[in-house]
Amino acid sequence: MKYFALIPIVYTFVTRLNTAREFLYVVATQWIPGVWLVSRLGHFDLPTAAGLYAIGYLAFMCVYEIGYLANDTWDASRQPGGRQRFPFAASPAFVAVFVSLRVALWVGISLAFGRLNDQSYLLLYAVLVVVFALHNILIQNYLRIATFMQLAFIRYSAPIMFSVDWNYFVFILFVCTIFYLNFRMLAYLDAKNLLSMPERKSASFGIFQTILIAPLVLLVAVVTGETVIVEVFGYFVVVYGAYALRSRRAPE
Repeated sequence: MKYFALIPIVYTFVTRLNTAREFLYVVATQWIPGVWLVSRLGHFDLPTAAGLYAIGYLAFMCVYEIGYLANDTWDASRQPGGRQRFPFAASPAFVAVFVSLRVALWVGISLAFGRLNDQSYLLLYAVLVVVFALHNILIQNYLRIATFMQLAFIRYSAPIMFSVDWNYFVFILFVCTIFYLNFRMLAYLDAKNLLSMPERKSASFGIFQTILIAPLVLLVAVVTGETVIVEVFGYFVVVYGAYALRSRRAPE
């Protein structure tokens, strides 16, 4: 398993998406809406959009997994009760191969799709490296709130912006904020004992939080002329509504 994890993106499945719940959460909250946004904003058919999103996601994970490895080894070892997600010793040779494979693949993908000439694309990844480094260097959890927020923004937007015009960048950040970051931030604060909100774990929390942002969604749709935000809103109403109904009907 240790050497299998050297393969780009496999490390994420080994250390984070290793349960059906975690995997389905990422599929439902990131991948499906991400592909839809690429299709609608980039004017691609769904199969093409799915392929472009997958390639953009792989390129992103090549860089992000380097931050994951640093977080799981060096950072976890210096934190009291640090979470050891990777149950193997990471030798210097392992780290060198791990990093080299990902840098080479990121450069290869970026070169093949002409992204190395895109200043916004390069700046996005430069910011990602700086923010993840800060996130791992900082010790205090309350300070990491700022870096976690930025990492969540980039994690959501980078695979989409791989094939969508940069004029949509701020729009994508807004979509990320109300449909993704809102819930991820609460989960992070709860995990770090920085939040006291028992209601967050209620099955109906997601559907109520989503429905209540309808006025702002409509405002943005009218002002920008981008009805895709209403479509994404409808998607999350269905997802969270189905989860609430399923949990309500589940036997105790």
